[in-house]
Amino acid sequence: GDHGLHGADVPGPPGSHLPLGYRAPELFNMDEIHGGSPWGAGTLANGDGSRQPSKLELTVATTQGKSFAEVTKKLAA
Repeated sequence: GDHGLHGADVPGPPGSHLPLGYRAPELFNMDEIHGGSPWGAGTLANGDGSRQPSKLELTVATTQGKSFAEVTKKLAA
């Protein structure tokens, strides 16, 4: 069903989500422009594909993926 997780089916009412929150301290980094927010990982991109995700953006995405895996593992137990 549509649970707001882009293809991930997690028990809960429609619109449920597992936001990243502030688990990734990289979100506070002001040394470079980057995507991502407490709602989740993200990247800034050019329409022509010339900008790829930065190391910082990939780190935030990895943190979110690990957090999501921990929650779903508990739900499956």
